[in-house]
Amino acid sequence: MNSNLKKLGFALSNQGLEDSITAQIKEQNPSWSDKKVEQELRKIQKEMTIFNDLNKKVKKSKKVK
Repeated sequence: MNSNLKKLGFALSNQGLEDSITAQIKEQNPSWSDKKVEQELRKIQKEMTIFNDLNKKVKKSKKVK
């Protein structure tokens, strides 16, 4: 997959991007189990999208009187 497209970021459900990242992880770390590869994949996807740990807390709205 084109590295410029990865820099733009994709939704977490993009299967082509997911396959590409998984292949790169397995190439770099061939001894990792499938579970560890899956964890690394999710971590990379969170970094690439707006759905990361920094914005998962919802702000409470103020009551208007």
